[in-house]
Amino acid sequence: LTRNKVLDLGGIAPGTMPSKEAGWYGEGTAGNPYQISTVDDMKLLLERLADGENPRYRGLCYRMTDDIDCGGEALVEDGKQVEFCGVFDGNGHTLSDYLPSSVRWFSSFEHQYLALFHRVYRATFRDLTLRPANETAVLHNYNYVSPFIAFVDNANGVAPTLIENCHIEGNYDFKFCNWGGSVRFGGFVGNNNSDDLDFVNCSNDADITFSENDFIEIDEEYHWIEHGIYSF
Repeated sequence: LTRNKVLDLGGIAPGTMPSKEAGWYGEGTAGNPYQISTVDDMKLLLERLADGENPRYRGLCYRMTDDIDCGGEALVEDGKQVEFCGVFDGNGHTLSDYLPSSVRWFSSFEHQYLALFHRVYRATFRDLTLRPANETAVLHNYNYVSPFIAFVDNANGVAPTLIENCHIEGNYDFKFCNWGGSVRFGGFVGNNNSDDLDFVNCSNDADITFSENDFIEIDEEYHWIEHGIYSF
């Protein structure tokens, strides 16, 4: 390079730079999906999928562009219910060391979900590896529990929910205290209510332990005494 010499590098044609909407690059289409590359991206996605006032994000397309290590964080806020009917392409990447939700206590006997995605229908998940945090505790009366999807709903034959080339790895422990209710637990899906759920080339290689009752003590304000990390 010559000092003080101006070089003409040419112009940047309009449309050659990726678009970015509120934290994501992309447009949410099949040809240009929203790009998910960080923990914050993943949290924003799940927050938007839980927004019943603005459900348009639920049917769009997303693609991971990097491995995401969540550092033991809970990805879904208390009380949020994530619904999805779009396409989530893991693109060969891994989502690791995450808690599906920060919700740990419910006092009702209504259906409650503890998972990364709570209710899905007509959805596609592909090329994704999940490694949840080592311990995912839950205290509940009646629950659909999974490190991935809590509940697959029936789409009335419109389109199947497809889980393709997805894998669950690691070692983790689910703890449950049964006070007269029940729990439905699964590696990929906690409860399937659909006639159109297809698995293609999937594997669950995780070492999962599942313990019930007498595992924990709570005080009068429902703080977890033994597992303070989950106190709220």
